[in-house]
Amino acid sequence: MKAQLSKSWRTPLALAAVGLSLVLGTAAADPDFGNIDDLLAGQRHLLRTDDLIVTAPGQSGVPLQNVILDSSDSQISAEKTLAFQGTTANGFTSGLGRVFDLPNDVIVTVSPNANAAGQQLVTLTDVLGNQSHAQAITAGTAGAVALGDLNHDGFAELVVGFESGLQIATATAVTDLSQGLSFGGAASGCDTGGSQPGFLDIAITDLNGDGQNEIAALCLASGSGEFKLLIVTVDPSTLAVTGTATSWIGGGFFFSGAMAAGNFAEETGAPGAFPTMELVIAAVFLTGDLQPGAGVLSLSLNDAFQATVANSLDLNYPGSTSIYAASGQIDWFGATEQVAVGINNFNDYTSYAYILTLDSNLNITEESRTQITSCIEGIALGNFDRTNAQGKRVPDLQLATIASPTCLNPTQAPLAFIYNVDYTNGYALTQQTSYTLGSTPLIQDLGLHFAVGDTQGRSVLLGPPEKVTVSKHLQPDVILGMPPMHVDYVTNNVGQPGPVTPSVFNVSAFPTIYYSRYEMVDTASNQSSSQSTTSYSFSTKKTTANGVSFGVPDENSIGADVKVSTEQAYTNNIANQYNTYLADTFDVSTQTGFSDLIWYTEDRFTIYVYPVLGRQATGVGSSELEPLYVQFSGPDQVVRYRIDGSLLEWYQPAQESGNVFSYPWSQRLLESLYPGFDSLIELPATVWATDSSGDDVTVNWSGTSGTDVTAGSSRTHSFDTEISATAGINIGIFNASTKDTLEYNKSSSFGTLNTTVEQLGESTGVKLLKPAFDNPQEYAYSGQTYIFGRDNPTGTVQSIPLNTDVKATGPLWVGFAADPRSQQIAGSWWTSAYTLPDVAVNHSARWDWTPPADPNQPDVVTFNQVDAADPAGSEFYFMKGLLITPADTTDGPQMTTATAGQALTLRARVYNYSLADMAPGATVKVRFYAQAWNNAASDFSGESVLIEEQSLPPIPSFNASGGEGDPINWVWASTTFDTTGYDNTYQVFWVLVWIEQDGDLADEMPGHGLLSVPGSLNAITDAPIEPYSNNVGFYKQPIYILPASTATSDAAAAGPPDFWVESISAADSDIVENEKSGLKAVLRAGASDVRGITVTFFDGDPAQGGRAFEQEMIPFLSAGQGYAVRASWKPADCGSRTVFVEGYGEGVTALGELSVDVACQTVICGTLGSDAGWWSDADLFGDVGLGADLLGSNAALRNDADLFGDFGLSADLLGSDAALWSDAELFGDVGLSADLLGKDAAWRTDADWFRFRGGRGETVKIRVKPAGAFTGDKAVLALLGRGLVRRELHTLPSDIQAVLPRKGIYGFQIQQPPRRRGHFEGGYCLSIESSGGAWETFRAVRS
Repeated sequence: MKAQLSKSWRTPLALAAVGLSLVLGTAAADPDFGNIDDLLAGQRHLLRTDDLIVTAPGQSGVPLQNVILDSSDSQISAEKTLAFQGTTANGFTSGLGRVFDLPNDVIVTVSPNANAAGQQLVTLTDVLGNQSHAQAITAGTAGAVALGDLNHDGFAELVVGFESGLQIATATAVTDLSQGLSFGGAASGCDTGGSQPGFLDIAITDLNGDGQNEIAALCLASGSGEFKLLIVTVDPSTLAVTGTATSWIGGGFFFSGAMAAGNFAEETGAPGAFPTMELVIAAVFLTGDLQPGAGVLSLSLNDAFQATVANSLDLNYPGSTSIYAASGQIDWFGATEQVAVGINNFNDYTSYAYILTLDSNLNITEESRTQITSCIEGIALGNFDRTNAQGKRVPDLQLATIASPTCLNPTQAPLAFIYNVDYTNGYALTQQTSYTLGSTPLIQDLGLHFAVGDTQGRSVLLGPPEKVTVSKHLQPDVILGMPPMHVDYVTNNVGQPGPVTPSVFNVSAFPTIYYSRYEMVDTASNQSSSQSTTSYSFSTKKTTANGVSFGVPDENSIGADVKVSTEQAYTNNIANQYNTYLADTFDVSTQTGFSDLIWYTEDRFTIYVYPVLGRQATGVGSSELEPLYVQFSGPDQVVRYRIDGSLLEWYQPAQESGNVFSYPWSQRLLESLYPGFDSLIELPATVWATDSSGDDVTVNWSGTSGTDVTAGSSRTHSFDTEISATAGINIGIFNASTKDTLEYNKSSSFGTLNTTVEQLGESTGVKLLKPAFDNPQEYAYSGQTYIFGRDNPTGTVQSIPLNTDVKATGPLWVGFAADPRSQQIAGSWWTSAYTLPDVAVNHSARWDWTPPADPNQPDVVTFNQVDAADPAGSEFYFMKGLLITPADTTDGPQMTTATAGQALTLRARVYNYSLADMAPGATVKVRFYAQAWNNAASDFSGESVLIEEQSLPPIPSFNASGGEGDPINWVWASTTFDTTGYDNTYQVFWVLVWIEQDGDLADEMPGHGLLSVPGSLNAITDAPIEPYSNNVGFYKQPIYILPASTATSDAAAAGPPDFWVESISAADSDIVENEKSGLKAVLRAGASDVRGITVTFFDGDPAQGGRAFEQEMIPFLSAGQGYAVRASWKPADCGSRTVFVEGYGEGVTALGELSVDVACQTVICGTLGSDAGWWSDADLFGDVGLGADLLGSNAALRNDADLFGDFGLSADLLGSDAALWSDAELFGDVGLSADLLGKDAAWRTDADWFRFRGGRGETVKIRVKPAGAFTGDKAVLALLGRGLVRRELHTLPSDIQAVLPRKGIYGFQIQQPPRRRGHFEGGYCLSIESSGGAWETFRAVRS
């Protein structure tokens, strides 16, 4: 054997799907959410609905007032005035922003305090809530204000440009406006040295694309005619000023200006990157003939925030006196923002409004203009409840201005204008309304201040997201269930006189000829596909002492505006940018084996949860209001597999391979097992039977009449505990407090997010292929085949269109019901065989199946016996039906990692696999144990720890009521495991069950139970089990207990994941075709931890269709540590083979391979019990191929050559007495009884003979396994030839081995033992392996 190991830093490649091979999705076009902190890249408004606010001195002795103009359908629907007391008429400014946790913006007005010189009043006005708050601050006159988020809490800070400098203020408590603002960080003022020290304009924006806003402030040095630009950086945690960059902008003599900030230049940065905002200055300047003119400058900033003029545009409007600027994304779902500029003209008392665009080089283009026959005193972009002809909201922005009718007659009432802007038609401006303010006269000669914002609470504004990353999530896409089969250690007294002892009896476990498959039109290629998708939904945040969770809101409590705007944002922004997934194709025309066949997806799943500021909703089934959130999601690092469900620890449905008592017996029970059951066939389902007809059963898609149709399904992020699992949760980007407290399994809203779309090629449905079963009047049972999906979880809002004939949600599932108690169909054997209860856990690997090499031969199904020397690797103990979730919930995916100190819920299914009820008053005992796991050895470590022993009431028998529904024959047993003190350890869990009656061990099915009531146990091997017990099992998926300090730390902090396959080794020196061998692979981590590694063993190169024969998940691998994974390999072919081991985790694939020489062997199958028996010596030896002189003229058989013919036994076998007078003399040590030759007619046992040619010194091993239907397990195996006689009684399966003493022909015999209960009768397969060529000559000569 030769091992070749490699490490690969690569995304998954597309690998072919052949046999049970791995299917890896093509990831080249998949998005990568690992470095995207904000999926919306800083966009916070999903929908704007703005009102207009005019601040001006009022007449009639009112010093100052705010006039609020409510908008409705692009019109002014109402006007209301809020007056200020204690302020003067000069030096005021105002703005709007979401300063508090309210559904609306507040108006912030800064004005001089009339009662205290040198003070300013800062007044907060909540129009919707009818509340206000005023506070005084010592400062000079304010020239400008701006509002924007500087500390990443989603709420706006206030920046005021006083004469003395910039001041930053934030809400003292965002939930309480009455507590006002807290002023903190400050920066120097304009200090231009001229006569105009005030600020012209202020903007809060992200000027370097790092996600942190800066403050840009514009000043004018009137003496030099230059602009002074300040760029101020702020510490978001303290709001302290950390730096100020100053630039002087010349190029003309400026005497007025305004500034706008926005994403004007289209960028081609990485997905999810915060855009870098640009600055534009609109300026009034003196032309060459000393006339006032107007123009616009675009600025370029370097890394130190030093600004220079990039480009300029002369607006060619002589006579300009004042200028205003605003910015916004007119095309709401466009890539860039635009600039609106308003200019009034002293010469003709008119104004112009312009729409300007910039290209990537910051060149400025005038797109459109409109003349206004009034003097503009303010301009803004907003959405004023814009609707289309159908009355639906249009999110695109509009232009609004406030203007005086004439510049020199300010006593006339101001006018408000609203324009639509058609970006599809050169940004053409179309006036929608002209409104004259009239409720309160205003004094315009002191100036008006104009702003827009949401005073009515109609906008949808988001806060920064909390990012949740599920490092590894696994869930099925398509489940093709195996038909219900039955094999057991049980009494079969059919046709047997007198008492019969239990033995292994295969009733119907024939996977080669009894299986299910999709009936596809195209079976020669990959006709089906899977494609990932991004998604959106809503949630409510619940905070408790244990942490926070995101639940499902009642749909009726979510505002229509939130629903519509979220869907629009998803469709136009997120889906357009991130739905770049390629479809992975696969072939679904595959038949099941001795397991369900699973196509499943593994991915990293990222959820961005955004608070909807000021909005609340009630949870489903609750009247309590909780904060409302919008959530967007996307999978990446997507890989897809096709593999037997028995190889997946996390795939834990109720049914057990080879046990009909584990299946539901009716549609009603099937629906109860799978909530949201959505039948995709016509109901009721056809009832079929394991009868002698040999008729196949076809189940067609619903409503198709058996025609060929396509079928599709969309699936959400599964929270179905029984069929999904996670490995590692990383939480939090902006809100660090959430990192240690997220209760993921309680966050049911995550399960409402779509992840995948499946499409199956044309098919008629599913076919069940059945053989003609023997003796159905005794052994038959009924069955039903279902194809079904699962309804989406409550709260799923995104409906994905499917381009298929059959449309479903959830995994596409083929499942079965089975009933050996069916009154019309069931055979009589069942009720006579299962007369005692059988308490059990689900043993998924209880039986081993070997397909026959010759399709005409029966399947080989053998019992996996206890390997006491290696219990951790003993399939006898492997169980399913043990689910691990956080302690206070049974919902959500199975856990594979936990945090030290966290309590876990362990739930185990406990069955009664029988038709017999437990006695009244009986008690089912259940013990849960924890067992340390040695990751370096893949073995148990130390002693087991008893967690709890529980007592449960009697469990009903299978279909005890004989009807459609309850009671089902299994229950959940649960306990809590405290992980305190288990830091940095791997733990596995095992379960022991039994029945007690009055304190004594109650009887169970023979061989299935315990030998005694268990006492104190230190290991799983201490359990006092019977040979075929199903009372004890361990769930072999370890769970890793992380230290609390690192449980939710970001993986990126330690660097990229790094691991490799360090070694691969075989436990056996000789590996034989169709025989189990143990393999071990060791994976090792590099300098960083790795969360969740899927390890798959392949027989052959997976890129060339290699067959996956084992898969395990490493839940967590610490930096520098190794982890051993074991696999059981049964090579289907001999010769030179290569085993590949692939580890996949966190986007990294590690590969290793092991070259192995597999010894060849011949497999021949036959039947014992079909012949009448040995009635004569001629029958005994005649067919072996001896010459005609075997009996010849010498009837006395007086020499060995005559007796054995071609076998050539030597004459000294019989010693000195050559006469064949007794068996003892003939066979010496073999010890056959004297009636071998037929003196006792009662010995009517069957025997089969085989022959082969071997060489001297060649080692030959012949192994016999039951196959197909059989009873009993005792047989005599004999190996005979020259100088070799071995004849031994064996319990099947078993083997006989010898070193051949010389070259020649040898014989092998399998025979039923005489007069022995439990003798083997039925089908068997035997295999021969040899060190030479004997295996190639092995032939049957009599059967």
